[in-house]
Amino acid sequence: MIRILTLALCLSFTSMSFGVDENGDYVARGLANHSCGKFTSAVDKGNNAEKWEEWNKYQNHTLGFINGLNLGLGNTTDLLGNTDMSGAMAFLEKHCRENPLGPYRNAISALLAELYPNRARTAP
Repeated sequence: MIRILTLALCLSFTSMSFGVDENGDYVARGLANHSCGKFTSAVDKGNNAEKWEEWNKYQNHTLGFINGLNLGLGNTTDLLGNTDMSGAMAFLEKHCRENPLGPYRNAISALLAELYPNRARTAP
């Protein structure tokens, strides 16, 4: 049942046109609702005090999002393609430092738009 729900959710992303309203808004849960400023605070805390627990929560949230899309997107085996997770998290950090007041979900959306064209695809 969970797999069917996940697939149904992810199929709405097949052309990277997310299920959004006319303002580009959608319901996001968990860390996606945090501000980019809160994310960069977690990065700074980890860099300065070796307290990576909070940052790891963001990485795990992002991995879950990517894994869900890997499961449901057509013609896709891995959104990361040749990018590793460190590179993806660096992209998110850069985006959030440039947009500290924006929500973390916008950083994830920007990451997905960047990754999608170079994703690993299923064999024809």
